[in-house]
Amino acid sequence: MNPPEKVRLLGSFGAAVEAVDPARLVANALRVEGDAVVLDAPGVRAAIPLSSLRKIHLVGAGKAGRAMGEAALAALGEHIAGGAIAVPRGAEGASGPVRFTAASHPIPDIFSLAAAREILSVMESAGKGDLVIALVSGGGSAMLSAPAAGITVEGKAETFRLLLRAGADIAAFNAVRKHLSEVKGGLLARAAQPATVWALLLSDVPGDDPSVIASGPFSPDPTTYADAIGVLERYGIYYAVPSAVRRHLFEGAAGDLPETPKPDDPAFLGTTSALLGTNRTAMDAAAPGLQQRLPCLVAKDDRVGRVSAYMVKRFGFNPETEVIVGSGDNPCSLVGLGLIGNPNLHAISLGTSDTCFGYMAEMPDGARTEGHIFGTADGHAMFLVCFKNGSPARARVKDDYGLGWGDFSRILMETPPGNRGRVMLPYFMPEITPLVLNPGVRRFGGLAAADAAGNIRAVAEAQAMAMYLHSAWVGKRPDRILVTAGGSGNHGLLTVMADVFRAEVQTMEVKESAALGAALRAAHAWLKGHGSAAGWNELCNAVVKPGADRVVKPSADASRRYHAPNGLLAVYEACERFALGAGPDPEEKIRAFRGAFPAA
Repeated sequence: MNPPEKVRLLGSFGAAVEAVDPARLVANALRVEGDAVVLDAPGVRAAIPLSSLRKIHLVGAGKAGRAMGEAALAALGEHIAGGAIAVPRGAEGASGPVRFTAASHPIPDIFSLAAAREILSVMESAGKGDLVIALVSGGGSAMLSAPAAGITVEGKAETFRLLLRAGADIAAFNAVRKHLSEVKGGLLARAAQPATVWALLLSDVPGDDPSVIASGPFSPDPTTYADAIGVLERYGIYYAVPSAVRRHLFEGAAGDLPETPKPDDPAFLGTTSALLGTNRTAMDAAAPGLQQRLPCLVAKDDRVGRVSAYMVKRFGFNPETEVIVGSGDNPCSLVGLGLIGNPNLHAISLGTSDTCFGYMAEMPDGARTEGHIFGTADGHAMFLVCFKNGSPARARVKDDYGLGWGDFSRILMETPPGNRGRVMLPYFMPEITPLVLNPGVRRFGGLAAADAAGNIRAVAEAQAMAMYLHSAWVGKRPDRILVTAGGSGNHGLLTVMADVFRAEVQTMEVKESAALGAALRAAHAWLKGHGSAAGWNELCNAVVKPGADRVVKPSADASRRYHAPNGLLAVYEACERFALGAGPDPEEKIRAFRGAFPAA
C-alpha cells in the first residue's frame, strides 16, 4: 500500500471513530439553556424548566457507559442528584454523585445482577417531577441483568452461553433475554413511573431498533413469551436450557405471568428516546456519499457484465466471458445433484460432517427448524441439517476394533436391523444436531464397549436415525436419496440409510457437486440472456448422472423394525431426549422394542 492510500484510509477510519465518539455525541445532545435542561438530538428536541424539576437521576448500561456518563455530568453538572451506570470492568468508580459499577460482558454474572439491582433501585426511587436520563449503548444487555423470579444468575448465563454457541443473532438473543428479566423489554421505563425518562441510545445493531439496543429497557417490546420459546426451539436448545428457564417461559406463554410492556402501555407516556449514533453515522463520516456510489443490489443469477481485464491477464479468461451473481456452495450443490425442483429427491453427504439436504416447494409450517434454509436458483428454498459427528465418528469406531471399511460394510450386512434394541449416541465431539456441548459416547440397552459388531451397527443406525428424526420438520419425506462424498461407497451404510428412510438410495458419480451446480447455474443464466432459455430439469438431466448400478432398495422387514410404534426410532428418540435431560430413562422403550421384535 502506497503512502497516499494509507493516509486516506487512516483518515477515513479516524473520521468514523470521531463521528461516533460517545462523549462527543452526549455533549452535543445534552445541555442547560437558561432555566431549562435540553435534549437536542437527531429528530428529537425536548426541554424541561429546571424550576419544575425535583431531581435529575443518571442511569445507564453499556460498553460506552463511562464516556457517556462523564459527558452527561460535564453537561449538567450540579443539577444531577445521583445515579448508577453499569460499565465494563476497569472503568468502574465514582464520579461526583454517580457510581460507575463494573459488570460482565458478553455473559452476565453476579456483578451484572448487582448493577441491575442498583439501577432498578434508582428508577423506583424516582417520583413525580423527577427526570431520569438513561444512557444506553452496546453490551448493555449483559451488563444489566436481573433474572426474573425463580431463575438464577447461573441459569440465565447458561441459557445465553447456549444461544451464543448456537449462533443466535441479536434479535433472537433479545427475545429470550427480555422474557427472563426484571429490567429489559421496557421494564425499566415501567419502574420509573411517574418520572420523566430521556433515553439516549448508541446503536450497534442492524436496523437501529430501540427495542433491540441493549434489549430495549426503555422501549416497548414487540416479542412475546411464545417468541422466546420459538427461538430456543429453532436453535435446537429448548431441552438443553435449565428447567427453570423452560418452566418460566411456559408459564408466561400460558398467560400465568405478565407480558413485557407493549407500545400502548402507559409506561411510555413519559419516555422519550433519542438515537445519538449508529453504524450509518460512522459510515457517512468515513466515506460521505458512499451509499450512493455503491452498485445496486441485483437478483441472484443475473448477468452483471464481462470479466475484468485483470482476470483475463491473470487467469487467461476469454475477454467475452460473462459474469453472473454467484451463490453459496449449498444451493449450488442442490443444482449439481439435480435436486432443484424435485421435493421427492433428497441428498445425504457422508463426509467429515454428515449433511442431509433437499428442495422445498414451499416453506414448512411452524417456527421450529434444526439446520438451515437457503434460497434456491428457481426462487424457492432448500433445507440443510448438519451433523458434526460424521465420518470421524464412524472411523473412530472402526479403528477401535482394528477393522477396515470392508469389514465395516460386511458387519452391517450381517447384523440384524434394530441391533436387538441396543443404541449408541456417538458424540465423540460436541454435536451440532442436536446441540450437545459436552461430548461423550452414550450406550443403551446393554451395548458393551467390547462388542465390535454391536457398536459398528449402533453407530451407523444412530447417524441414520438422527438424520431422519431431525429432518422431520421439513414435512415431505423423500422417495429417493442421493448419497455423496466419502461414505457413499460403503454398501452397508447405504443399506442402513435405505431401511431407516424407507426410500431408495443411489450414489452419485460426480463428487464435486457444488462446482458442477455453479457451472449449471452459469449456463442457465447465459442461455437465458441469449434467448435460448433452458429449464432446470433439461439442464440437469443432460449432465447429472446418478450411479445406476448402485441402487439400494429398502427392506420392508428392516424398515418395520425402525418405524413400528415400538420400533427402534422410538427407542433412539427416547435415548436422545434422556441424554439431553429432556425425558425419562429409555429402558421402558427398549423393553417394548424387544417385546415387539424378540428375534431381532
